Amino acid sequence: MTPTPEQQKRLRRRPLGRYRYTRLRWRVVFALVDWVGAWLFALGRALRRWLGKDEPTEPPAEPEIVLLVQLDHLGDAILTTSMLPWLRRQYPSASIEVLASPWNCEVFDAAVEVDRVHVFRWNRFARGVLLPLVWVPAMVWQGWRLRRRRIGLAVDVRGDCSIALMLWIAGVKRRVGWSAGGGGFLLTESAAFVPNRPELESRRALLETLGIQLGRQPRMRPRFHPSPWARRQIRGWLTTWLRQAEKLCDESKADSNVVIALRTTSNHHTPCDDRGVSPSEAVSTRPLVVLHIGAGTAAKQWPVEHWRELLGRLVVDRQARVVLVGNTREKRLARQILEGRRWPGVLDGTGWLSLDELAALIELADLFAGADSGPAHLAASVDTPVVALFSGTNHAEQWRPVGRQVVVLREPVACSPCHRETCCWGEHPCMRNLSPQRVASEVAAMMEATALSPNTERNPT
Repeated sequence: MTPTPEQQKRLRRRPLGRYRYTRLRWRVVFALVDWVGAWLFALGRALRRWLGKDEPTEPPAEPEIVLLVQLDHLGDAILTTSMLPWLRRQYPSASIEVLASPWNCEVFDAAVEVDRVHVFRWNRFARGVLLPLVWVPAMVWQGWRLRRRRIGLAVDVRGDCSIALMLWIAGVKRRVGWSAGGGGFLLTESAAFVPNRPELESRRALLETLGIQLGRQPRMRPRFHPSPWARRQIRGWLTTWLRQAEKLCDESKADSNVVIALRTTSNHHTPCDDRGVSPSEAVSTRPLVVLHIGAGTAAKQWPVEHWRELLGRLVVDRQARVVLVGNTREKRLARQILEGRRWPGVLDGTGWLSLDELAALIELADLFAGADSGPAHLAASVDTPVVALFSGTNHAEQWRPVGRQVVVLREPVACSPCHRETCCWGEHPCMRNLSPQRVASEVAAMMEATALSPNTERNPT
């Protein structure tokens, strides 16, 4: 059943009023929390004045510790790296520390501006059956643990009521964040909330709240620097794989399943046909493409058959070497795309690369393509050309990766933005209607525009 435009419009969600939440129940809940909290804090201040214990207002001293709180997704953490050089410039003698999650802490471990990373495992963004019973007391306990650090300044990048409560429990003197997530009464300062603003501009607003004036130049840019160790590992691994690919390229002539599949995909000869190109020449002249086949939610997932067709077009039409990447949960997805066949020049790299190694691999690649997720932001941060496939979940202009060469592809639908994790329509029109032909055409155009056949600076051979 194909939904009508009127049915789609009823699923569209937008933030209303002073809160960033799209669901009415959360706006009502946090409006009530803020109203009660503001009255309690006002009563507490009045009581302190009456007892003569009110502290005199003085200009904030230079903090010895600056804490950045980023507990949510990988892509958000990569965007937050754009703030680090400015925080270091503003507070040169302070210890810049980050409270991160296990899935994004590598981003801040790689940042030269960060002195220490605290990993908070049991936060509300983790996944687990017992998580709702664990994360609330864990947040309170984490606040008491941070209290020993005597933090002078903390910045909550996301804007979350529970994080604001944790920073208040930690006794942080200056607490900066967003009142749009609730708990504004727990903050000492908050930035102005603008719905659907690009995320880098929101981070700029936080820096300006701290008194850091960026102006227009230089532009804020997320950056991730793979370690020298990861670069050596990936270069050695790619060289070994490309040599093995020569043998597979020769052997694939006898594999009729692969030949039939590739010719069916693009109606062309396979890259291992009788064009007179030797395998060693093919290895050194073919571009390297990284495909991130997964997504953070089902609503952002591109169909398996679309990935398979795009893969065939890259291998046949562009004579590309392709590496499929993703987490351990996406190994099954890779098997479905490859259909159990050995594709010449295609490697399944899902489930075993660390974030540092993934960044080093993407840095060597000539092009990256993937859904709206953390690896797309990672690719943009290492200056690899990116083709990002966006669903109708949120605003592309707000969440698009920021890099030198980024193209965002999406299919307009009336229900966007829906802010859902799964599509309400079985056909999933926003991703299914984003055809592999259109994506392959954009990939080819980007390759030609940037002269990526091949990029000898990135080619490890």
